[in-house]
Amino acid sequence: MKRIRNLLILTNKFIKLILCLSIITVVFAGLTACSDTENTMLRGRAYRALALSYSERSKIGDELTYAQCRDFLIETDMIDRQRASGSNALKLDKAYTYGEMRELYKKLPADENIDKLFKNKNDKKRVNEEVFYEFYIYWCKNMDKFGFVQEIEDTIYGIEDKKGTESQPQENNTSGTSKDSSNDIHVLYTYNNNAFNYDSDKDPQQYLDKKIDMITASGEILYIRKITSEEAVYSGVYLVKNNRTAGDNTSSGNKNKADIGKSLEVMIRSVRRTIPFSEDKGIESILAGNVVNLVIENGEIVSAKKLENKISGKVISIDNENIEIENYGILPKASDFSSYIPGENPSREAVKSIHVGSDVHDFFILDGKLQAALKTGEYTHDKIRVLIMNDNYKFKHHYNIKMISDSDLEIRVGSIVKNVKAGEEFSVNNTDQEFDNKQRMFVTPVLQEASTKITSLKRSLGNPSYGGSFEIVKHDGVLFLINEIDMESYLKKVVPSEMPSKFHIEALKTQAVCARTYACKQIDLAGELRVYGAHADDSINYQVYNNVEGTEDTDNAVDETKGECALYNGKYAETFFYATSAGVSTDAGIWGDDPAKYPYLTSHGISPARPVLNLTTNEEFKAFLNNKEFPAYEKDYPYYRWNTQTTNKILKNKINDVGDILNISIVQRSPGGIAKKMRVDGSSGSRIITGQNSIRAALGDESLIIDKNDKTTISGLSSLPSSFIYIEPLAPDSENVIKFNIYGGGNGHGVGMSQNAAGEMAQSGMDYRQIIDFFFKGVEVR
Repeated sequence: MKRIRNLLILTNKFIKLILCLSIITVVFAGLTACSDTENTMLRGRAYRALALSYSERSKIGDELTYAQCRDFLIETDMIDRQRASGSNALKLDKAYTYGEMRELYKKLPADENIDKLFKNKNDKKRVNEEVFYEFYIYWCKNMDKFGFVQEIEDTIYGIEDKKGTESQPQENNTSGTSKDSSNDIHVLYTYNNNAFNYDSDKDPQQYLDKKIDMITASGEILYIRKITSEEAVYSGVYLVKNNRTAGDNTSSGNKNKADIGKSLEVMIRSVRRTIPFSEDKGIESILAGNVVNLVIENGEIVSAKKLENKISGKVISIDNENIEIENYGILPKASDFSSYIPGENPSREAVKSIHVGSDVHDFFILDGKLQAALKTGEYTHDKIRVLIMNDNYKFKHHYNIKMISDSDLEIRVGSIVKNVKAGEEFSVNNTDQEFDNKQRMFVTPVLQEASTKITSLKRSLGNPSYGGSFEIVKHDGVLFLINEIDMESYLKKVVPSEMPSKFHIEALKTQAVCARTYACKQIDLAGELRVYGAHADDSINYQVYNNVEGTEDTDNAVDETKGECALYNGKYAETFFYATSAGVSTDAGIWGDDPAKYPYLTSHGISPARPVLNLTTNEEFKAFLNNKEFPAYEKDYPYYRWNTQTTNKILKNKINDVGDILNISIVQRSPGGIAKKMRVDGSSGSRIITGQNSIRAALGDESLIIDKNDKTTISGLSSLPSSFIYIEPLAPDSENVIKFNIYGGGNGHGVGMSQNAAGEMAQSGMDYRQIIDFFFKGVEVR
């Protein structure tokens, strides 16, 4: 019995040992599995990476979901349709396998290093992220022909939960959301490369204020390979609040509480953060409202230095690399330059939003470059800077500029100043050595109300005279002339140049409000002319300035609407205008814009009832154009209806890529019936011409004779008067010449206000506010 009892005891111990070993094995296997799972490449993520190596994101799917990426790869034959779709499809949230990766490798040239990745790996084995992205980089070298995928190294300065648990600015974030991901999507703000989506099981906080080596594509961080630096250096940071500054939270008298709150609240580019510091090192003495350079290690500020070199002055011009400031010249921007709008809720101001001609910034200089700016005041629209084009508005530049003023002129280049007496001509040639390339000459009349005539320039009124001051800048060996003038004086030379001064005063006031609104919007937009230091030029590219002499009525129209603009939701509206309508308007979609962005620019009849007309088919539009009973305001105007005839031989001068032209037809119309797409069929192919400007230019020719509504004709136009047209082809003659009759209406683009209709409305008793409401429904004039 004793022997049996001992045997049972030994057996029991052996069983316990076996159970213990089993538990250890299970636990170890579980830990291993967890480790493998954590680094396993999900199939959905692999599909997304592969799709982004092959195309830009907009062609893959609006939200870049795993399913959209899979479908894109199927359509492009990158993955097998049978394995990737249907009831037996491989799951997107499961592991990507060596078998799948091996199928892709068959599409590539063999490589010794890539071969090693597959050694002793069966097809069902899961691929981890590191291996996949080693293969992926080789894949991209062969398949990414357009450089969609980038390997970059940058510092993460901000993190946002895409679900919105934090509210951080996303001014540079153009990425979408992978909605079928099992993880939260985060936005990682990188210091030099904008913002990226990050879809991963890993906590992104581990990368904050670290420099990382990563693989990116189309606004997505695909993979973070490693941290390359534990230190973050941020230059030009705006200090919102110092939680150890006297008079801040130390004012409570609670020293222990103050120690707990030892931190700086800062704006690093577009992200607002609170970052602790433990050692003072002069940090406590820096006051809020300053611009500092920060060094951060292990989540703490280890250094904060205030930028001391500050300048202020009028912004003269801005390009991609420089900002020109009066009295300081052209100064280069640092690559990480930031401009901030201070206050209780500070924000980052885009460089393109800085107004040329403004003097509302303090600029901070570091190592000879502009590192940061603080906006210290509000922008105004009381002055506008106009680039004066040469004769016939053909070029922006001049080779010689001559002027004479009824006031003494002060001429300043850098620190050199000279004076020219009233009545004496002042002249500058592009070959003069007085100032260098990109250097600016300031020409300022001593008398504020002076009138200065540009004798080297011709306009319809002769040699034009200008108020205000001038700047002459040399770019690439030629001269550019800028006139800075107060807004109301500018408008007094725009209104008569854009609308006949004989029009009713209410129509002229309508034009004044539209012109003022347009000018103010150009100041805000900061377009291509900012590189010269201008907001607009004086041609039809913007609005015509100082081409026709003003009258008492045009001056009164400006004075009686002084400061008034058309606003929509508190912002300057797009107050487009054109000469004559076809009895109907169109919307902003003709320029490729989303019409929903401009709800006040709609298609409607230009008649008292303002009807909504359905004219999107050729038959409907033809019937409208031939309807002599429609009560249009402009039914008696010359360009209300017109027609011309062209031939396939004439058309070939501009359309020469389809062989002999056999037919032309309008295949798509925008609201109001304006031609949006025109098909050209030829002996060697077909072509679609899109857009009203392109259609007008393609069909126009200076040899065409245009018969107008008032029985007069005009020729010499290189472009048709409008794209409100329908086309009737005729049978070929004996020499295979095919004639096309073109019937059209209106003169201009057809968006916004018809000037001749506005004139008729004013004559009928409508005031300028009623006229503006007719053409721009929903805007407010104030």
